[in-house]
Amino acid sequence: MNQVNNPEQSAINSRRALEWITRAIYLVKGYEIKEHASLFELVDGEPFKEFVGNNDLMKAVHYIRKVDNASAHTGKVSKKESFFALMKNELLYVNRFDSMDDFKRQLADYIDYYNNKRIKLKLKMSPVQYRTHFCRQIN
Repeated sequence: MNQVNNPEQSAINSRRALEWITRAIYLVKGYEIKEHASLFELVDGEPFKEFVGNNDLMKAVHYIRKVDNASAHTGKVSKKESFFALMKNELLYVNRFDSMDDFKRQLADYIDYYNNKRIKLKLKMSPVQYRTHFCRQIN
């Protein structure tokens, strides 16, 4: 599956990954999961927030949840929103994290890579190269 060609499915897969990791955190930490607990209840719960310990990362978690809701209920997800599917494929599935700090560091590195160095197929250049090229064109 390609997240560019099928962003709705990518959003759903990102949500599934979030659900899995959230439940894994609760189980590893020994916290009880209510039988019909929603993903919102789990990620908004103190055990999860305390484990993550980063407001920016929590915003990203809720964004994944919201994008999937849009996909599930309206069938519309923009290609921009499939960023999380890319991140899942390029970061989460190919790396092992020794600790939450290691994960946070690698996540920050990936976001920097994505925003500045990753070659965009449509542009055939990185975002920094594109911005430099664009600035030269207007000067």
